[in-house]
Amino acid sequence: MWRKTSTILIGPVTILAIFWSYCAVGGFFFPHDRMEQSFALLMFTPIAIIFCVVAALMWRTMLKKDGGNRNSSDASDDRKWYIRLTGGKVYGPTATSALVTWAEQGRIVPGNEVSEDKLSWRPAESIPELDMKWLVVAPGVQHGPYNRVAADKFLQSGKAPPGASLQKK
Repeated sequence: MWRKTSTILIGPVTILAIFWSYCAVGGFFFPHDRMEQSFALLMFTPIAIIFCVVAALMWRTMLKKDGGNRNSSDASDDRKWYIRLTGGKVYGPTATSALVTWAEQGRIVPGNEVSEDKLSWRPAESIPELDMKWLVVAPGVQHGPYNRVAADKFLQSGKAPPGASLQKK
């Protein structure tokens, strides 16, 4: 909730910070005498400071949470994974985000295993972040489970059996 709200509000808050800063130096009222200048500084400086601090904190929080990438879904997930293919070849360590990308590309398939320590291995489809819950089903044939993106690509590629459809496991 905070991430969506802060992403929506960060632009307007930054614009308001700039606006009130401009007002604080007297640029908005174009004061003609010292009294008007003093009034502008007294009125608008605290408001400008508040908006600047809020905008800076929002930017810092957003950039810290997702490493500067607004589309990052697992920015706080710093786990490192190893993947063991069906033939026994092991790759890694790699971040969770890379594992998700591989699953979406169809490079992680049923039978592959993942581990955080290369000692205890578990099926790749047991990792919730990989979203490997989708089956490509045709009469008498079932492929999967795959990541939803990979399953859609498989269906669209023409490699799936005729009449195949996508079904959640």
